[in-house]
Amino acid sequence: MRIATWIGAVIVGMLLAASARAQSTQNLLGSLGNFPQANQPIDMSNVIAPVPRSSGPLHLNNVFSSLSLTRLFPNLSRNAKPPSFGTSPFPAPSTFPSTKYPNSFQPTAPIFPKQ
Repeated sequence: MRIATWIGAVIVGMLLAASARAQSTQNLLGSLGNFPQANQPIDMSNVIAPVPRSSGPLHLNNVFSSLSLTRLFPNLSRNAKPPSFGTSPFPAPSTFPSTKYPNSFQPTAPIFPKQ
């Protein structure tokens, strides 16, 4: 019984380690070769059907003209109250000691040794 279990485990392991069917070049009609792809422009001058011209991008406003947020939410306004400007309870930025540090982004002049 143990030998059959080990043989079954080996067979399952080999099946899991094998390449998947999608990764092989075999199909129902036989073997397909891996041919190199060449990027070539497509000649559209002698096509059977005419190439349709685009009428522009598709906008949902054209499809659903009656649908809008103001109709869905009529009582909703963008700015109910105008903004109010006042003083901040925090100290002014100029009072912090870090504003008095030298600017590290301004390089100092190079020092040339005397010859």
